[in-house]
Amino acid sequence: MEFTPSLLFSALRRFLIDQLRPYEDYNHIHVTEVCQCLRKAWFNRKRGDAKTLKHLSDSKCVVLSYGLALHHVLAEYLSRDSKFRAEEPIEYKISDELILCGRADLIGDSSVVEFKTCRKVPERPYEHHLMQINAYLHMYGKSTGYLVYISAYGDVKVFDVCRSEELWRAVVLRAEKLRKYLISDELPPPERSKLCEYCEWKFHCAQE
Repeated sequence: MEFTPSLLFSALRRFLIDQLRPYEDYNHIHVTEVCQCLRKAWFNRKRGDAKTLKHLSDSKCVVLSYGLALHHVLAEYLSRDSKFRAEEPIEYKISDELILCGRADLIGDSSVVEFKTCRKVPERPYEHHLMQINAYLHMYGKSTGYLVYISAYGDVKVFDVCRSEELWRAVVLRAEKLRKYLISDELPPPERSKLCEYCEWKFHCAQE
């Protein structure tokens, strides 16, 4: 049988479909949704297809699979050899109408660990990553977070993160906003950043 790139792309797309958490009703908002551009999260919910991921290009599936697979491997093997537990889903009730959902990579007695793959290890943690791990610290009731950046060239850097009430309030506010945008079917305003270049919705966004 001939091996072609399409076989690889198809396998990685199936991997992502199996691994990515499906969207629930608009009362359930994922931490990763509110720690990114809310317009992107809205497009994913309204125009994405969780069953086929047809809105993702083949190259985007490769990039996402690489990061996700490394996350799973590290979480599994580190949880075997340490006191950390791997990827325990959690739901945190903000109100009767809003549940914040998440799943940290590793959870310890007093800490949370998040792995981030990147081209180059940053000098300081990215703001959206700080927002994400801070949300997990509050949701899991932990005091210390560790953001672990792993570059494609083998560099690793660990940042210690303390809980922040300000960032937590920002996450809650963004979750409330996203829910309102989804219910009203109103498109959120764009949040311009360097990440727009890699967004699968950039052409749709520009046309709105």
